[in-house]
Amino acid sequence: MANNIKITTEAGKPEVVIEVEFDYPRELIFQAYTNPELYKSWHGPRDLEMTLVQFEPHDGGSYKFVHTDKNGKEHIFHGVYHEVSYPERIIDTFEYEGLPEKGHVILETLKFIDLGNNRSKIISQSLYQSVEDRDGMINSGMEKGVNESFERMEELLKDIMNRNELVITREFNATKEKVFEVWTQPKFIKKWWGPMGYSAPIVKINLKNGGDYLYSMKGPDGNLNWSGGEFHIVDSPNSITLTDYFADKKGNKIDPSIYGLDSNFPKESNVTIKFEDNDCKTKLIIIYKLPESKEGRIAIIKNRMEEGWNSSLDKFQKLVEK
Repeated sequence: MANNIKITTEAGKPEVVIEVEFDYPRELIFQAYTNPELYKSWHGPRDLEMTLVQFEPHDGGSYKFVHTDKNGKEHIFHGVYHEVSYPERIIDTFEYEGLPEKGHVILETLKFIDLGNNRSKIISQSLYQSVEDRDGMINSGMEKGVNESFERMEELLKDIMNRNELVITREFNATKEKVFEVWTQPKFIKKWWGPMGYSAPIVKINLKNGGDYLYSMKGPDGNLNWSGGEFHIVDSPNSITLTDYFADKKGNKIDPSIYGLDSNFPKESNVTIKFEDNDCKTKLIIIYKLPESKEGRIAIIKNRMEEGWNSSLDKFQKLVEK
């Protein structure tokens, strides 16, 4: 990979420090550690397949994953997140379940450092119970696993930056008709629109080809911001295509920087929403056409759009499966 990996161990110290630099913003790298689909795509050597059993990257959350080799042998790991502070730091524990005795717990601290110009650095400190535990990890092939993991991460980040679309999916235990209704009716939209901690007191929607919409979003600070757009095609209950932009309270398009977003954030986005039957369930697919410029894509990443959508969809799921 283009960025050198530095692994430091000192005699008599039960720790390993790993440093690696990337030509990508730390917000994106932080997502690689906290988004389950991204995490599975890079964590571990190439010859092992990962299965996430539990993944709760927040303060007090837990995780458990299984690495399976080509012969079917499983290697199980688990731990607890003590702190997840976006986009600066993650502190967690790490324990391998294949050891003869329990208690060989590693305390990990990950720091994500902004180097400027959309470059970043990870500093990972792993503190072991003893020097013997540390040396055992090193002798187990840790260096190979670290190098291959970060090589895979580099490939993943490059792929993300080259994508033309941002795709968000979620599956619901509800009919397509009900999912479509909860998605498009103001009385429901007011209950799920916006991430956790936000509400939507005012929703106006003219659901037809050429119709428009205007949603408010009230934050914990009590301030309102607005988003609006136009429906291009409404094919109930199968799909919707629309434009989306930040607006004032009258629905007029405004520059996203007025709401504190990066000046490179797109002023308008083309969005497709699909509702698909999937074995007695409904699969929701949200597709954002991404801007062509690298700066525009980075602005979307820094705005945490995907994370915001998934938080909204957590609320939506509780409502639609009620």
